[in-house]
Amino acid sequence: MPTIANYIDRSAVFEPEAILVMGEAYERALSTFATRLPESVRHVLAALIIDLAAKGERDPHKLCEECLTALNGQNAGSLNTNTRFEHSVKWSTP
Repeated sequence: MPTIANYIDRSAVFEPEAILVMGEAYERALSTFATRLPESVRHVLAALIIDLAAKGERDPHKLCEECLTALNGQNAGSLNTNTRFEHSVKWSTP
């Protein structure tokens, strides 16, 4: 299964500590689901976390919580999945 590092665009610059925090948040978010998620959903989770981290968030619990909230559509106004993520994440077809 891909890690958060697989989704970070090569042009993005994060400190190693930030990547570890994003990875922890990503794994935590994945663990909240009872079944294995489709790649498309894992990709969105990673993109949400990367976008929040790019804005400066470094608390893995908060990254996870905000990512899951946004995924549920409760915070959709503050995260634009159609534009910002394509700059933060490598989009690839399976």
